[in-house]
Amino acid sequence: SVTGTTDSRLPARRGWWPAIVVAAIVVTAVATWTVLRHDDTAAPETHYAPRPATATAAYDRDTSWSPDGQYLVFSRMNDGNLDVYVQQVDGSEAVARVEGPGDQTNPRWSPDGRYLAYFSTTEPGTPVFLVPPDGGTPKKLIESGLPTLSMGASLGVRPWSPDSRFLLVARAFGSGHIGIDRVDVATGEATPFTRPPAGVNDSAASYSFDGSRVLLRRGGFEFGTMMTVPAQGGEPQPLSDVAVAEAVWRPGDRSVLYTTPFDYSLVGLVELDVATGATRRLFESRSIQWISVSPTDRIFYSDFRHDTFLFVVDVRSGERRQLTSHTSNNFVPTFSPDGRTLAYSSSRTGDMEVWLHDVESGDETRLTNSEGIDIMADWSPDGRRLLLLSQRGADGGLRPWVASADRAGGVRMLVDQPVNWPGPASPIVADAHWSPDGAAIGYVVAEGSGAELWTVAPDGQGAARRLADITEFVWYSDSRRVLVTRLRGSEKELSAVNLETGEERVLYTGALRELHLATDGSAVAFCYGRGHLSMGLAMLRLQPPDDPDGLPIAIGEPEYVVRTEGTWHVHSGSWSPDGTQLAYVRDWDYGDIFELVKK
Repeated sequence: SVTGTTDSRLPARRGWWPAIVVAAIVVTAVATWTVLRHDDTAAPETHYAPRPATATAAYDRDTSWSPDGQYLVFSRMNDGNLDVYVQQVDGSEAVARVEGPGDQTNPRWSPDGRYLAYFSTTEPGTPVFLVPPDGGTPKKLIESGLPTLSMGASLGVRPWSPDSRFLLVARAFGSGHIGIDRVDVATGEATPFTRPPAGVNDSAASYSFDGSRVLLRRGGFEFGTMMTVPAQGGEPQPLSDVAVAEAVWRPGDRSVLYTTPFDYSLVGLVELDVATGATRRLFESRSIQWISVSPTDRIFYSDFRHDTFLFVVDVRSGERRQLTSHTSNNFVPTFSPDGRTLAYSSSRTGDMEVWLHDVESGDETRLTNSEGIDIMADWSPDGRRLLLLSQRGADGGLRPWVASADRAGGVRMLVDQPVNWPGPASPIVADAHWSPDGAAIGYVVAEGSGAELWTVAPDGQGAARRLADITEFVWYSDSRRVLVTRLRGSEKELSAVNLETGEERVLYTGALRELHLATDGSAVAFCYGRGHLSMGLAMLRLQPPDDPDGLPIAIGEPEYVVRTEGTWHVHSGSWSPDGTQLAYVRDWDYGDIFELVKK
């Protein structure tokens, strides 16, 4: 998820990354990142302390202010998706203003007080809507085109022009990356404001308080450099070379607040003097997200916590069973060929490592223990080896490795090829899979805003690019055929492809990700829903081909196996060999809004 103007990877760093990953951290994004430069120059000063503004069992985030500074608008998840709520800053109960089946995020109050703008995944195109602050019928302003399940942030903290005539909206365009458009609120007409170079995204555009400049983030889906642009337009200029997650103006426009990772699992809130470049640390915590500053200089932010537990569900009866109770990050449970063991990645001892879980007894064995991270474990067809993506190596890059399942054979690099991708908010999924016939290993290599499927022999020979313009893949029955997804507008297109003949067949288009194929090819499971935080577990039934070189046909529409509830959503895992169970991850999200007060 992190692409800078010159470097798209984050250096190998232990400890801090789980705290800054967004609430809906995707299993495929639990990798290492490389930023342009971490902020290690700011004076280590802490001047603020947190005071709760909300305290519920829901997940509250993403605040904006009424023009008089008396009310907050924010997103809340307490019933399977994010909705828009309004609350007095210093008390009263929050009241829902927009509810829907998808996620309603980035609510932003117009300076004239007439509208709340917000980003919605309720329908394809992920539009920006307008609604009066006291409720009413939302009006669609413009489609952003951002991927439905990527949690893309279309609106910055202060996207409204001071006269409330224009809104700065991050929108997908052209090659699939993201630029900023200035949208006329009265007509919906969009004018290009920024167009970043290929492989780089612009997002989170915010007007300064005096309306003369715009602050934005240029980089990847998660991190980037702070850029400023004159309000009338022009070429963005870097404000700093520090990699930031978020950035906002302070009143007076003499300084900017930003968040950036510190050491030892801490995120820092730093103030940058725009004129001199001097910085000072204001606050640090395990989680600081969705920062906002009121016209009276009150600073609010959201914290974030989540627990991820492994479950299995019987696809016939719907009966569910919890397998693990470890907190922290636990993702990608994958059944062994005999169905007795699940391999998965867990960060409960620090960095992500591969663990083996005995399905019957619940006993667990730690398979890997490296200085970097090990993720995406996938079994060889004989059950003797595990393919994984590992950060081992001097440069900290993520590469395909093979480990012995009994730990006796050690771990060896499969191919010396870095596997990089934009991150948890990206539509790209970092897949690495052993073909069912054992003849090949496939893995996804991301380049800029796109990705390619590469294959290599199990001995590491013959690595070759096989398919472009994909976002994820899974093998179909042998080493000749695959199922892939491609980004089509804001949705994913699921297709079957014969790699030898080039034949393709579209199976389904919708909001889906994280594919897992049943052993007999009769169904594919995936995460499915109208928003990342409303993802459930679904399956699409397939009619296998009669021809051994043929492609499957989709039967009907996706069927939910597990629907999201309350404050949790689903990340998928794998089918049991007999096709009766699906392993998956239940991801519980928590978070409140806090005000930072001077000590």
